[in-house]
Amino acid sequence: MAVKINGEVKYEGTVVGTGSTYMGDGDSYYWALVFNGEDVERVTYGSTYGPYDRTACADAGAEIIAKVAAMVRTKLVDKYYSGLMARYPKTDVGDTVEVVRGRKVPIGTVATIKWMGPDRYDRWTTRIGIIVDDKMVFTTTANVERKVDEQVYIEMAQTAWAMVEKMDDASVVRSYYGV
Repeated sequence: MAVKINGEVKYEGTVVGTGSTYMGDGDSYYWALVFNGEDVERVTYGSTYGPYDRTACADAGAEIIAKVAAMVRTKLVDKYYSGLMARYPKTDVGDTVEVVRGRKVPIGTVATIKWMGPDRYDRWTTRIGIIVDDKMVFTTTANVERKVDEQVYIEMAQTAWAMVEKMDDASVVRSYYGV
């Protein structure tokens, strides 16, 4: 059985996964991921407020799961790559940075961070001190980008691809859609 709403069966043989979303007000919405031949769409089939004669069960065959996995495999690699890069250490003293915006330091200047600390006027901002023309110049971390060795990006991409390559098709679909 696929999605059953008030006794009527819909999307038979195309349901890839099911799940629910808690809305924070005591209500939950129940949804199914349905492969429509070209893409996967989320179909809401019920909530804790509405009628209760609604059910769903993942019933897609191996062929459909393989098609969906092929569609989302590279997207999952991108998702994992972004997650790995987000955990990569942030800017710190000693890092080489390039100025990409601002008005006090010429854009394109490459320098090493010599000092880092809180902004006196904006507690959410971190200020940095860099040496430009033998003088310490201060700006914020928002005005610079960290210069990272290209090898780091290559290693992160290879790691992300290796993580996804080890998965079977069903695991790729579950990981990408969170079901």
